[in-house]
Amino acid sequence: MKKYLIISLLCAFAACSKTDEIDRTIFVPDTSDSNLPAYSEWGYNSFGAKYDRRSYFLASNSYVPCKIIYKDDSLRVSFIGELNGDKATLTFAFALSSPVADISDLVVLRPATDGPDGNEYSISGAAGKGCTINMVKETVTYPSGYNSQPLTSVENINFIDGSITFKRIQKLRVDERDERVILSGTFEAKRLNSSSGFPEALTDGRFDIGMSENDFIAIP
Repeated sequence: MKKYLIISLLCAFAACSKTDEIDRTIFVPDTSDSNLPAYSEWGYNSFGAKYDRRSYFLASNSYVPCKIIYKDDSLRVSFIGELNGDKATLTFAFALSSPVADISDLVVLRPATDGPDGNEYSISGAAGKGCTINMVKETVTYPSGYNSQPLTSVENINFIDGSITFKRIQKLRVDERDERVILSGTFEAKRLNSSSGFPEALTDGRFDIGMSENDFIAIP
């Protein structure tokens, strides 16, 4: 009995280790800007972009880097990470002509000819047309004083122009099963700061995400 229990535990540990390995975020610095992850197509669960040329929006192991919702013939792709140490969620929402019931159906985003020379699947939006883009930033402050509770303020940032481009879509097989769909591509967005009146932009955005069924839902 002990022998079987030990074998079962070892198998469970091996499976858990493999899952943990493909779930974690791997940061490989870009050679031209070491604060950004290099563009990759390996399912590194990473993303990054410059914000207004002085800050960085980056994936973090503190959060699942990407969540996708399919509802009412539209896809919502959300990148979840940090901007200046605060939690930030950037969402691209756009219509799809093909239904998406599970992550394997995300191949509808695949370029017409998959690979480095393929025609990219790109969605752009200007003033809310074609693709809506917004960011939710959560800032936590800790007031001084006895028994004070942390306070969370939420800022909604709406972008008026931008795009997301899917350069490659791949299926990752683990133990003879399709465990992940790897989404790789680029993004950018621009907004008008209502306080300063000046434009601000997310630039040089890139993503390499290994999607699992746990990070996707289709709502009838």
